[in-house]
Parts: sequence; structure tokens; C-alpha cells
Amino acid sequence: MKIVFEELFEKNQWKPLEFKGKAIQIADKIELPLTKVRITIIFERTNSDWEQGVFLKGEGDFLVNDEHLKDAFYLWRNTSPGIIEIVFNSAKGELTIWNTWRIDNGPMQYGHNGAALYYERIPDGKRYFCNDGYPDDDFDDLIFTIQVTPITGNGQQEDGHDKRKAKE
Repeated sequence: MKIVFEELFEKNQWKPLEFKGKAIQIADKIELPLTKVRITIIFERTNSDWEQGVFLKGEGDFLVNDEHLKDAFYLWRNTSPGIIEIVFNSAKGELTIWNTWRIDNGPMQYGHNGAALYYERIPDGKRYFCNDGYPDDDFDDLIFTIQVTPITGNGQQEDGHDKRKAKE
């Protein structure tokens, strides 16, 4: 079924809307504590001819693969490991997430034409089911999870587990 979600979102003033029993939206916002958190992104699968990725934006400092980034960054599924751990020190306590895509290494695209996502809650996070810009309604172009865990002052998660040691 060809469907242009952009038109539906525009009519709904870009707010989430109900579609086939799911609350779909252009992007998702996660509320965070005003402290350092560990964000784990797990790319589960893709089903698209277009390159798939995620775009994260939030006021603060991200540490991604030993690189400090300010306020926003993106990851492509085909150039990232299946599991990515990020440290984020949020200034406003909010993180916005978009699914992204690009065609033939072209510019990053998100939030238009057939783009939409919905999520299911999982322990410490959400599993996202994403539709890229192609006008269909399968929500399987990119499926990924994001888990958020507060970090204490000693680098451990609140449950006391030191994730640094788990990687060694």
C-alpha cells in the first residue's frame, strides 16, 4: 500500500497519530536524567534497498568511539558494528531519535515522504520499527533498539555492573 505519512503528519500538526493500531510518529523523544548515561544502540535488521541509519540529537556531549561530539550525530547500519555504546552527558535531559536513510551514498534523509516509526517498550529502553522515505507501511526498513542506563561517578551503571570490564 502506497502511503505518504508526511501528509498525514502535516494534517495532524506533526504530532503522533494512530495507524493500524500503532502510535506512529516522525521522531521520538526520550527523557533522560541530567547526568551521564550509557546509550546502547543495537541494530537488529534492515529490509530496504536504501542505506539505513539513526540520527540522535540532544543538547550536550556525546562520546562515540572515543570521539567527542556536540549535540548530534548519526550512525549508518552498514558502517557501524551491530552494537554501539555511547556516553551522553545531557544538558537538557532529552534525546530525539530519527530513522534515516540515503540512496547511493547521497545525502542523509529523514522525516519526509513515507518516513515514520513506532516503538515497543523493552527493559531500559525501546525497540523501534521504522519506515524510510519509500511510501509503504511495512515498518521493517530498520529495526533497532536503544537502551539507556545511568552511569554513577565511578563509571559503573546504577546496578553496579561495570560495562568496561564486560568488553575485556
